[in-house]
Amino acid sequence: MGIVLRHITVLACLAWATTVLAQTTDRPNIVFILADDLGYADLGSYGQTVIRTPNLDRLAEQGTRFTQVYAGSTVCAPSRSVLMTGQHTGHTTVRGNNGIGGVVGLGGAEGRIPLQASDTTVAELLQQSGYATGMIGKWGLGEPATEGLPAAQGFDYFFGFLNQRRAHTYFPEYVWRNNERVDFPDNVGHRKQDYIQDHFLAESLQFVDAHRKEPFFLYLPFTLPHDDYEIDTLGRFVDSLSWSPDERAYAAMVERLDRDVGLLLDRLEENDLADRTVVFFCSDNGAAQRWEGRFDSSGPLRGRKRDMYEGGLRTPMIVRYPGRVPAGTVSEVPWSFVDVLPTLSALAGINLPAGTDGTNVWPQIAGEDPGQPVTDRTFYWEFHEGGYQQAIRRGPYKAIRTAPDLDWELYNLEDDPGEANDLAVREPTVVRELANLAEAAHRPSAFFPVRSKGRRSKVLLIGDSTVNNGSDDGDLCGWGEVLSPYFDSSAVEVVNAARGGRSSKTYYKEGLWAEALAGLEEGDFLLIQFGHNDGGPIFAGKARGSLPGTGPEWQSGTDATTGRPDTVRTYGWYLRQYVRQAKAVGVTPVVCSMVPRNRWENGRTERTADSYAGWAKTVATEEGAFFIDLNERVAAVYDRVGEQELWNTYFKDDHTHTTCYGAELNARTVATALAELPVPGLTDLVRIPQVGDKR
Repeated sequence: MGIVLRHITVLACLAWATTVLAQTTDRPNIVFILADDLGYADLGSYGQTVIRTPNLDRLAEQGTRFTQVYAGSTVCAPSRSVLMTGQHTGHTTVRGNNGIGGVVGLGGAEGRIPLQASDTTVAELLQQSGYATGMIGKWGLGEPATEGLPAAQGFDYFFGFLNQRRAHTYFPEYVWRNNERVDFPDNVGHRKQDYIQDHFLAESLQFVDAHRKEPFFLYLPFTLPHDDYEIDTLGRFVDSLSWSPDERAYAAMVERLDRDVGLLLDRLEENDLADRTVVFFCSDNGAAQRWEGRFDSSGPLRGRKRDMYEGGLRTPMIVRYPGRVPAGTVSEVPWSFVDVLPTLSALAGINLPAGTDGTNVWPQIAGEDPGQPVTDRTFYWEFHEGGYQQAIRRGPYKAIRTAPDLDWELYNLEDDPGEANDLAVREPTVVRELANLAEAAHRPSAFFPVRSKGRRSKVLLIGDSTVNNGSDDGDLCGWGEVLSPYFDSSAVEVVNAARGGRSSKTYYKEGLWAEALAGLEEGDFLLIQFGHNDGGPIFAGKARGSLPGTGPEWQSGTDATTGRPDTVRTYGWYLRQYVRQAKAVGVTPVVCSMVPRNRWENGRTERTADSYAGWAKTVATEEGAFFIDLNERVAAVYDRVGEQELWNTYFKDDHTHTTCYGAELNARTVATALAELPVPGLTDLVRIPQVGDKR
């Protein structure tokens, strides 16, 4: 009996081991090569006749060449964000090379927006499923000390540029290996001795060698052939003296890229990995220069990088996977960078996370499906440099709007891939349908707000009489009444919509919030402060009270002020509505705890950290809003001033409502906190005068 059991156990273990081995070996290695600013027609397989790309042409012969694949955007950073997250530029975090807030770039101003901890990247998914993940080249989605660093976004190994503007040189003074700086002393002082692409190639080959016995994902966002147009040797173009220096360098850079791709493919062969590795090759956006009459890098397509026309968005795409992807074929099935995450997830056997905009196009890539289901898909782009541009494609039709105040253009790409014939006047129904789809595709972003031309940003204040006193007593003020001088008035309009006697509940239920919200647009700001009137009766008397806490609890009863049935929620529930509804329209919310009353306990100003101040902080934290602990900040000042002096100067008749002098203290505290947070797009507009008074 024991022998039989042992035999069964051994068989079970062998079966389990075989299953695990099959799961490991059936999953292909993935190499994703992303060129930088390579034009649609810069490869021989896509019609190039001047620049030679034999290795990439061989890749096309061994795989499938796609003619209608779209980059994530028309410039670098947002295109890469789309690639990593599977979300189009109406949803992804990084929607432009520069936004509102973020990291200070090389130009000295904020604007480098990193991926957030809440983002899920294709690298994270593959890493979690057992892939070794590596990236070599240009990242552009997170700087040091941000949540967007490669290691925080799913990469086991990284070598290259974090800052995309530093990647404009091929002779850098340093790059990064994971979180460590790697210096190139031979390039210091504008010397050009150490060409970075040589290091990128060496690192790529080493990664393949090191991980040949396990499934790996190798993302290679090389910087070639992005400007600066510089290379350590011009090769066969050294004697092309009738060309400009940039033309010679560009051609040599594309050929270097081709050479290095060939060496990488050879290394896969040498490690017996070619048949177990799917290789993707494409560009991050269209050609930076059309090079008309020399290379014609955009080919028959209109536009180039930074244009929403096909020349800015369409990219060459070659996919090779021997035995799985048809060799030597051309596919016109349209797909996009949004599809990379779901497609690679399917290849690796990973469940697709919620919130992606793409679809698994592996059946179309592998030739298993003719592509009919995806030809009617919708593709969407928005671009925020120099204004707000949009493009949307559904079926053969593509609509483009180059500014919010301009009309939509419409093209039939099936008949007119060069986008020469605008059909908008002839096809108004199609234009309206696509315009409605584009509007629905845009989700507001505080980093990339869409603002009306010439309009100042609004800072909307909602709260009670400690924000807007509203009485006839000229000695009394709420802090919102004296806040405007703390901002650059040429760029910011402070709107004090607070109302005396209101609680978080009554401000919401009386329709005051709906009225105030209607005046806000993307890029505006909201400051919320309630609590002073929330502790009263919930149904009796003035019926201003809310339930304590931050949860979903509710209570039904009859409102004494109206005689009607009413449902009352928690203080935190009402704050959450303000935060969520503001975010939904692209407004940045800032939750403030209530300013303290002039009440004292054991020689200190009474705090509400265990009640309203604490609940406000909880809501802000859980909802991802900014938080100012106005209760503690002001109370600390009150402690230093002393109770008697507060009555002499800061308060008049009661312990809640401040004099205008006292309101100045609170306003200055709000402004100082906003400057310290910082709030993207608002902090730089705060103006705090240096004064030598008690404030």
